Amino acid sequence: MSGSGKKKLIRLNVVMSYPVKWTEYSTISNFVQNFYDALGVADFGKKFRHFLDGDTLIMTAEKGFAKEWLYYLGASNKRKCDGRYAGKFGEGFKIAALMSIRDYHLGIDMESRDWTLHVTSVPGEIDGHSVEFLAYEIGKR
Repeated sequence: MSGSGKKKLIRLNVVMSYPVKWTEYSTISNFVQNFYDALGVADFGKKFRHFLDGDTLIMTAEKGFAKEWLYYLGASNKRKCDGRYAGKFGEGFKIAALMSIRDYHLGIDMESRDWTLHVTSVPGEIDGHSVEFLAYEIGKR
């Protein structure tokens, strides 16, 4: 992942202890689904690429999107599109990111347009109790 300069930390309103359990297949398929939805059924087979570089799975497509869609549970522009999309509720990337780093100990880095994103966690507090939150480190490409 390329990037330079100061990074901005975005804390999501998702605690790391959120009681969700996805299989490895469901976790990875939710990342792929985002490419499918961005490219569309006609272009997915032609424009989505994936390969292994050592122990790193790299997925690419030449279509960008706004990172802000990745910040909020429920944020989706796919709800009123008559079944053209695999995703719908704006939770797939966030929960796949949570599962990846918490349960499968995978690093998740991505980039699009002029930004980079690294999935991490940050400490926080709720009503005097220490918790960890899912977070993104946002940088510039």
